[in-house]
Amino acid sequence: MSFGGGFSFHGRPSPHQGGGGAMPPGFSDVPKSSVELTLSASGLKDKDTFSKSDPQCILFIQDRKTKQYAEMGRTEKIENTLDPQWKSTFTVEYRFEEKQLLKFVIIDSDSNSTDIKDHDNLGFVEVSLGEIVSGQSRGFTKPLKSGSGSIRIFSQELGGQNKLYTFNFSAKNLDNKDFFGKSDPFLEIHRLANGTIIGPLVHRTEYLCNNLNPTWRPFQLEGRKLNNNNDKEVL
Repeated sequence: MSFGGGFSFHGRPSPHQGGGGAMPPGFSDVPKSSVELTLSASGLKDKDTFSKSDPQCILFIQDRKTKQYAEMGRTEKIENTLDPQWKSTFTVEYRFEEKQLLKFVIIDSDSNSTDIKDHDNLGFVEVSLGEIVSGQSRGFTKPLKSGSGSIRIFSQELGGQNKLYTFNFSAKNLDNKDFFGKSDPFLEIHRLANGTIIGPLVHRTEYLCNNLNPTWRPFQLEGRKLNNNNDKEVL
């Protein structure tokens, strides 16, 4: 794999068998596959007075029998942004013969409380998993209800042999974008949608404060997340 610019890295693959997630109880045994969902949003409402919102997304899945929504998981909180790209992903089982309804709720997370009512609502969407999967590499986009902006969801089918890559990234002589110090660089890896458009976020490194020649901590990525185990895919 190659990257443009002044970055350098070393990647090392090793055999690794990946696993899939599980859905809540209440679903029948039908043909299925594991699907990973990657999320981003844009144009969110600004709920904070002296800064921007700190968005976090919560996924709920509707039980087929009771029709009640149950929380499946949450992304990390991203501070001070109205256009978040979450690093966390969700793995769900896509059941081909069932309509599976999902609800994505975005909140402005301003405390450690796990109760959604303690946070400002930035909007939500209800959508079937089938609609998301049909978007594939193009991604699925839908306007938020009870808020502004939209959410974008990429899906990727999981399965088969997996690889584990270890990366070491560094950069030299970066531009200084700060007035009273040096830049605070971080690095993001994205997959491409349709081969040309920047797609879902794969990884975000730590920030290195006041540094124009950063060397980020080594990190590992599974092949299915990085390039769907396709070494020829461009990132």
